[in-house]
Amino acid sequence: MLNQHVAPVLIILSILLLTTRCTIGEEVQSEIEKSKTTVQIRNNTKDTIYQIFVYYDQENSSWTSIGHWKIAPYSNFNKEIFADQDKPYKGRFYLKAMNSALNRGDLKYFCIDPTNTFEILNSDRIKCIDKAKFIRYYIKPGINKMIINP
Repeated sequence: MLNQHVAPVLIILSILLLTTRCTIGEEVQSEIEKSKTTVQIRNNTKDTIYQIFVYYDQENSSWTSIGHWKIAPYSNFNKEIFADQDKPYKGRFYLKAMNSALNRGDLKYFCIDPTNTFEILNSDRIKCIDKAKFIRYYIKPGINKMIINP
């Protein structure tokens, strides 16, 4: 049988230990998230959209367009972007959302394939059949949230 003074101390120590573990776990998770560059797209429309990205691929010294990913209505899509193998990306990033009614983009042209999954190196310089306008953003390590509204 525990002494009536020892039991409350053990309860308090248990609570502190659990709280400390949660806090340390949250800090570790936060550091892991900061070591990655993730683009999170929120489709805030009633329609399915297709998402295309352009980033600077340092390994190939190339603006590279990649896509397209299907994002259901009112849902999120996450994509990790790398600068060089496992190094998180930081810098200019271009985004385009499209479907039959939505064609967002207003700044710079890059090559795309509007119907298939693709990765196009030097998409800002090569000649191609389909080019599209993109919106420029700046992203950094961590979660970069972007919302597509109607």
